[in-house]
Amino acid sequence: MDFRLDIFESVWSDGEKLRENGSFLNCLYSISCPVTFMHGDYDPHPLAAVWEAASFIKNARVMILKNCGHIPWMETEARNEFFELLKKELDIEIYSKKNFSFFF
Repeated sequence: MDFRLDIFESVWSDGEKLRENGSFLNCLYSISCPVTFMHGDYDPHPLAAVWEAASFIKNARVMILKNCGHIPWMETEARNEFFELLKKELDIEIYSKKNFSFFF
C-alpha cells in the first residue's frame, strides 16, 4: 500500500481543526448507522476519547482488544481477535454465501 504523506498531513490537519473548535463531536450526531470502535488496551490514544465519541452516536459500541496497541491488524497477540471481530461486525456470512471474496 502506498503511503501519501501529503494526504495524511492534510486529513490530520483538518481533523485537528475539527477537534479544536468542537465541531468533530457535533458531526458524530448525524451518523445514523451502527458504528463499532475497536481500541487496543495499549493504544497510545486515550480510550476516554473513544468513549466520548461513541456517546455521540446512537448505535455505537466500543470493543477493547487485549494486548493491543494502535494497529490491531498488525499486532501479534490481537491480530486474530481483531479479524474475527471484524468479520462478525461485517456479517461476513452474507458475503460468503454469494462467493464474495474479502481479504480475510
